[in-house]
Amino acid sequence: MLKAILPAAIASLLERRGPVVSADSVLRFNIERLGRELARAPGRKVAIFGQPGAGKSSLLKNMTDAQVRPLPCIGSQTDATDWSTDPACELLSFHEREVYVDAPGHDTLNHPLNAFAPNFPFAAFDAFVFVISGKLHDADCLMFQRAMESRKSMCIARSFAESLTVEEAVAVERDLRRKLAAPAKLKFVLFSNRTREGVKQVQRFAKGE
Repeated sequence: MLKAILPAAIASLLERRGPVVSADSVLRFNIERLGRELARAPGRKVAIFGQPGAGKSSLLKNMTDAQVRPLPCIGSQTDATDWSTDPACELLSFHEREVYVDAPGHDTLNHPLNAFAPNFPFAAFDAFVFVISGKLHDADCLMFQRAMESRKSMCIARSFAESLTVEEAVAVERDLRRKLAAPAKLKFVLFSNRTREGVKQVQRFAKGE
């Protein structure tokens, strides 16, 4: 069944013994497949992407009241969402009229920036939720700018809001907007997967409300 949906070259590699397909090859294949699947899927297409371990998958689960299907893979380890090992992994999740892509954290060993950023189908989406949890890195800024270049709706969602005082929250937003060169009108939400603070705001954005 799997062979039937894979290009002949990938299927041939899978039949070999030993280390058959590199993580980079599978990742690139899945990103290319993502573009094709998005082109066929009806509905508002929303990418949830950002730093590894920032709470992207938990946010998707919470903002859909755990009704999104398939449920995102949630784990304490980096790369709980993995596109680098299985060329038939689930790429799309569905809830009501929205199609979600819970993207792996970028710039990790299994999801390197040089494979992820140039190939991710930014133009195929209607909206982006950019999830961050702490200090920005160059990779974060690059992915954010790539998404901004698509001229689609964008929301910056900063997790672990429960750990910030009011004064700290103001400072965090100001600092992130400055470092990302984010326009003042761009939506910014502080959210918490633990207390659910801000989750409804992200949900409304994802729905285009």
